[in-house]
Amino acid sequence: MTLTRTTPDGEFVPDEHDALIQSYAEIGERYRDLWAKYGAGNITERKFKALASAVQVEIRRDAAEKQTKITDGATEALAYADPRVTEFLDEIELGRVAFAQAEIDLDIVRERIRRLDAVTRRGL
Repeated sequence: MTLTRTTPDGEFVPDEHDALIQSYAEIGERYRDLWAKYGAGNITERKFKALASAVQVEIRRDAAEKQTKITDGATEALAYADPRVTEFLDEIELGRVAFAQAEIDLDIVRERIRRLDAVTRRGL
């Protein structure tokens, strides 16, 4: 096991364990915001439904102003084709990919910490 070191000018040089803990903390900062958006109990789905509903209201209002009839199915289809909705869906997809990658990154660092701890305990 490497002891904590400093450079000749006194700068701290972390050992492997400290470096892993730092990596975990940095990934955790990225993960935190992604978890709020895409993890358990997230609000992304509710935000998407709210956006789609708002677009449907606009579509119904426009149809009413033009005095044309429009079915619920048509308003839903038009809402899902709206650029604001499709862009939001693309953002959700990219966000979920980033969330999954952050979870993988955290798992990798956890495993490296566990392995280092096991090696240290066994004196290997």
